[in-house]
Amino acid sequence: MRGKATRSDLLDIGAWKWLGFAFVGLYVVFGALLPMLALVLRAFTSLLTPLVNPFDLLTLDNFRLIFDYAPYTESIVNSITVAFVGAVAVTLFGTVVVLVARRSDFRFARLLETTAQSPHAVPGLIVGIGLFWAFTWMPGGDAVRGTLFALIIAFGIRALPSAYGAISPATMQLGAELDNAARVAGADWWRTVSRIMLRLLVPAMLASFLLIWTQMIREYAPAMFLAGAESQVIGTTAIDLWTQGETGSVAALATLQIAVTAVVAGLAGLLLKGKKHA
Repeated sequence: MRGKATRSDLLDIGAWKWLGFAFVGLYVVFGALLPMLALVLRAFTSLLTPLVNPFDLLTLDNFRLIFDYAPYTESIVNSITVAFVGAVAVTLFGTVVVLVARRSDFRFARLLETTAQSPHAVPGLIVGIGLFWAFTWMPGGDAVRGTLFALIIAFGIRALPSAYGAISPATMQLGAELDNAARVAGADWWRTVSRIMLRLLVPAMLASFLLIWTQMIREYAPAMFLAGAESQVIGTTAIDLWTQGETGSVAALATLQIAVTAVVAGLAGLLLKGKKHA
């Protein structure tokens, strides 16, 4: 493992630390806790208003509407499926892109790196429109459009820069001496990558999986143009419910999404912790 160029040190900011603490505290409260609390309260009440105690309006009807209607329930399953498969695929693909761009003699390595990060500049709706017409003109594209596979491709394109950004720094921390030693021992590039690099990059790949999972389970913009009747996701279902005035069910759907994400994040955190101790 390559050493650090500089050593981290604490910076004493004196009394300013209390101002910084207050700023961070306000941000956490108003930027995360209060919106989430309001969302959960709306999910479990028939009406959320400051004029009535919310505990007098508790109900499970908002969740019952989702679970009693099969397409709404299927959208949750679809989102989980797309997020899991997409996170695995994008993490693996992103790892290969990083290794080729950073640890190979590929002639167009710099172009590959730029291409992998370019989707950051493209809005999700544009990605959806572009793939819609691509599948329309591509031979056999009609069989893909409207399926979960199309959503995995679209969401994966959007998430690739995040995977690259999570894995590239970890790769740069691996000294080139490891590659050179493997080459001296007679290993080719692929054996060096598979036997050495990938094993050392497992923690970064797990972190990338969690990051991509979180991004893909909340993604919906490309699905506005690519999703079919049986491939709706949480985001598109939430928009459908909102247009019907079912704001409570929208909050319930979002609460379920947060709960699923929290469970996956917790499991990934335990796995990462186990890897560190190993």
